[in-house]
Amino acid sequence: LNINWFQKEANANDEVSMTLNISADLSSLFTWNTKQVFVFVAAEYETPQNALNQVSLWDGIIPAKEHAKFLIHTTNKYRFIDQASVLP
Repeated sequence: LNINWFQKEANANDEVSMTLNISADLSSLFTWNTKQVFVFVAAEYETPQNALNQVSLWDGIIPAKEHAKFLIHTTNKYRFIDQASVLP
């Protein structure tokens, strides 16, 4: 994980852009009856306003066992925005 940029606005929203390095071998999830596997990366964090915040950062569909072992270097697919200016 690498933070590309962090935008903090007084009395507004915080936004973060990051680079993710994801490596996985999900081949064990495929059986004779599996057509595809949906995978995602989410961030969970606490703020003074909310005990639990959840943000989807990336998702993908693995269409077959042949594609189940992968290494991805990508930026977050979805914007990571916090509703208040409370991220460090």
